[in-house]
Amino acid sequence: MTQETPSGFTLIELLVSLGLAGILLLVILSLTVSVIRSQTSQQTIAEIEQQGAMVMALITQTLRNAEGINSPVAGASASSLSVDVVTVVDDPSVFDLSAGQIRVTRGSDSSIKLTSTLLEATALTFTNVSTTDSPGAVKIEFTLSHDSIERTFYGTAALRP
Repeated sequence: MTQETPSGFTLIELLVSLGLAGILLLVILSLTVSVIRSQTSQQTIAEIEQQGAMVMALITQTLRNAEGINSPVAGASASSLSVDVVTVVDDPSVFDLSAGQIRVTRGSDSSIKLTSTLLEATALTFTNVSTTDSPGAVKIEFTLSHDSIERTFYGTAALRP
């Protein structure tokens, strides 16, 4: 008589293999979540950088092409910037902060939001650093943020002589 060996797996072997498969799935899931969070964070940083650079470029370009600075006065700081521009219909052009958005108002037109509603703008400050022998210069500072990611932008622009 020959003795047959039973085919199949024992209960212990099944439990061990299920446990290893569960651990492997948890590791894969954890890595996937980490990659998605990292990608979202990088997209947010890119959006903040892009909008901050665009806002700074628009403010500095408007300031460089302006005829004069209405406010803030020399030596003072303010949360808004008013400049006398060449085009009469756009005069004055005013940059300010309202409800977490940086905006511009040109002449008698309605305000235009320069930043996305997904981002929050804070600490918009214009400091007039003009001297008596210069045509006018303004230091610009503002912060853009989303969730826990924030970036502060700094710039200076002077009127063209």
